[in-house]
Amino acid sequence: MRKKATLIFVLRCVRLVIAVINLSFSAKYFGVNFERDVWLLALTSVIVLDTIIWGAINDTFRAKFTFLKDREGEALALDRAKALLLFINVITILVLGLVMSFPGGIAKMFAPSYTPEQLHALVVMIRIVAPSFLLTQVTKIITSILNAYGSFVIPEIIGLFTQLLTLILVVLFAESIGIYTLVISYYAGLIVLTILLVRQLRALNVRLFYGLSKVRFSHFKPFLLFSVPLFFIYLSSQIGIVIERALASSTAVGAVSALDYSRKFSDIPIEVLCGIIASLLVPILTQRYVKQDHQSFIEEFRKIYQFGLLVLIFVVGIFTACPGAVVRLLYRQGSISQQSLDDIARLTMYYSWSAIFVFLYHMYGSALLSSQKGIRFALFGTVAQLIMILMNLTLYDKFSFYLFPFSLLISHGTAAVIMALQFPVAAKQLVTVTLKYLAILSGVCGFAWAFNHYVYQSPHAFVTISLTTTILAVLTLIAVFVLKTEERAVMLSLFKRRFFDQ
Repeated sequence: MRKKATLIFVLRCVRLVIAVINLSFSAKYFGVNFERDVWLLALTSVIVLDTIIWGAINDTFRAKFTFLKDREGEALALDRAKALLLFINVITILVLGLVMSFPGGIAKMFAPSYTPEQLHALVVMIRIVAPSFLLTQVTKIITSILNAYGSFVIPEIIGLFTQLLTLILVVLFAESIGIYTLVISYYAGLIVLTILLVRQLRALNVRLFYGLSKVRFSHFKPFLLFSVPLFFIYLSSQIGIVIERALASSTAVGAVSALDYSRKFSDIPIEVLCGIIASLLVPILTQRYVKQDHQSFIEEFRKIYQFGLLVLIFVVGIFTACPGAVVRLLYRQGSISQQSLDDIARLTMYYSWSAIFVFLYHMYGSALLSSQKGIRFALFGTVAQLIMILMNLTLYDKFSFYLFPFSLLISHGTAAVIMALQFPVAAKQLVTVTLKYLAILSGVCGFAWAFNHYVYQSPHAFVTISLTTTILAVLTLIAVFVLKTEERAVMLSLFKRRFFDQ
């Protein structure tokens, strides 16, 4: 599985680079202003609705479909997936009709302090973005089915292509049509993604859209019942997002954009890792658990676990040691003020540390989900969201938006520890692995920070970032060999095969 994970990771890293470039162009053309705030709030409102209604099913579908395919056979499992697709489309169309008819309430929920003129602009944007709700959900289900059939790489390549397309559209049309470039590029990417995913289904001879009229509508129930416990996680998490956006929008014009720019740096790599967890790890862990192969369950989990912690060394290290350099390199060319750049840099560093605990939360949650313990995952996940909501509501007046990364860290860290104690099979070795890799992460990142602050400071952002990356790579390599981690054996094996086994 390590080879597949590495290939998917490389593809997602390319997508990460494109996403960062897209951020840079967004900063250049749109900056931190009211128009971009409106776009983000409208898009967030649709994503929140999608996540509340379908997030639990999207997260559990791979595990349940794999389970049903092994237990009931492929034909019945696919019929159940067809029934689910019909159910999703019917409910989504009904919800979409309500959103298009009554967008005012949603606008006031996300921006309670907006003036009537500002609310009108937000209502217009919500109506424009809302139809994407249907396409987004269809692409998620198709991708999940492709993953369940062992197709991991092609959906990633398709996603890479559509992401590149949206970047090209932003570059070509941002100066002429302004913020609506983001709308056009978003829809173009979704439409192309849907078409290409459907073609891949046909290439694998997965007949998802055939015989829909003959499918028993009630066949979707196993997916719905299995996902119900997680519904409360997604409901509470999206309430938290609404509260966060409402608090930020009431602070100042551009605050929502500043938060988005800073959080994207840690969100993008976390999405890369979570994509590997959801698309690759969960189906494999589910198969191992169904077959009662506990040793393989632990081994597969541990490989991705260690891999993710090593990746986070570079994420946390770069954004701890030189967040200002990264922000200057990507955002200074835009119309963002120096004060906003400083705020984004500080928030970027704080969010990078919270990313560690978000990763641990998703890893241990995937173990519970794969072992059919969704109720426990739901309980602990909901507790995490409620802790975050409570902290944001009670402490925001004192700490402003600097509170958000710390409430994220504390809430998800608490849930991750609790879920680790509920790991579905005996795995004491994970404690040693966790302590060892977190020690490497803390030591390497601490040294890189000290070097940049006390030994050498370059006025050139690119030089600072390059030097920091080199320091992180060298120190991580040294730590891997000194502490004799599993990656040491892998690297020695590759080195021997490359230079001596010829």
